[in-house]
Amino acid sequence: MKKFFSLALAFLLTFGFSKAQFVLHTASDNVETARAKADSALNSPRLVSLGTVNGTIPGLEFGGSSIPLQFKTSGSDKGKASAWAYFFNSEAEPDSVRAIIVADAGILGKIVLDATAYGLDLSALSAFVPNAS
Repeated sequence: MKKFFSLALAFLLTFGFSKAQFVLHTASDNVETARAKADSALNSPRLVSLGTVNGTIPGLEFGGSSIPLQFKTSGSDKGKASAWAYFFNSEAEPDSVRAIIVADAGILGKIVLDATAYGLDLSALSAFVPNAS
């Protein structure tokens, strides 16, 4: 998972966004955005998992500073995060898992990345995905 989030953050940081520019959102806010991206690679994608992190990823820095990701567990933003990773497969391709990362950069729009297309190997996750057939 460390490699996955490192890849995602590297992509996001390429555009020079700071954490203050990201809008906290719930997982359900952008699930359809993630599904639309997964639809370009899978036939009838189904959401099988999602996740986010709170804190920093050791060794990942930008401009000499660590990059924090936020996940709020209390207060008015409880359950919101700065970025979410959505994992999809399809009934026809249960072993083909796609990881879609979505971050909302406010007025700059949403950042949507198919991390699997960038070489992220998720084949080990297929052992944990039930086959609904």
